[in-house]
Amino acid sequence: VTTVVAFHDMITKEGHAEEALRGISDAGIRTRFCFGTIGMPSLDDLLPTTDWHFEQARRLRAGSLASDDALITMGLATRELELLPFAETRRELGLGRELELPTITTHAGMGSLSGGASWIEQLRNEGLLGSDQLLSHGQGFTDQELGWIAEAGASVSVSPESEIAEGLGMITSRALEHGVKVSLAV
Repeated sequence: VTTVVAFHDMITKEGHAEEALRGISDAGIRTRFCFGTIGMPSLDDLLPTTDWHFEQARRLRAGSLASDDALITMGLATRELELLPFAETRRELGLGRELELPTITTHAGMGSLSGGASWIEQLRNEGLLGSDQLLSHGQGFTDQELGWIAEAGASVSVSPESEIAEGLGMITSRALEHGVKVSLAV
């Protein structure tokens, strides 16, 4: 292993990102730190985000995570886009692209855990599916969606332990058959 993606999807208050970055720096491994936009869940909104998430992401990108050539570089971990109104999907992907982040990651294609939702076709139709996207899990992706993911240059990160424990099945061989780049998650 030469590089890890640190999927920090729940930055619930200011200061969490800095502490996570300190821990990553202490570990000394090449890391893509994916700053998360999920805030502290409430009964009204299980996946809230706040304006400070966007402001802090911009500060980190302009400051300690400005370089794409450093040992620790910046990415974005969005909320679970399949569960959001599409305007929010556009907004969060827009942040990653505004900041010119090389990786935007999210949980996706999780079958019944995604409520049967899939936004791959809509992302493709609106020109939002791109090579900067790392889609975690993906067991619910259809063959057609896998073709679109491959065409866009997006990739899938499989997490066998999670997917088997949740009874969701494996996507690895199907993704590879469609030409999708696959990475391993733990």
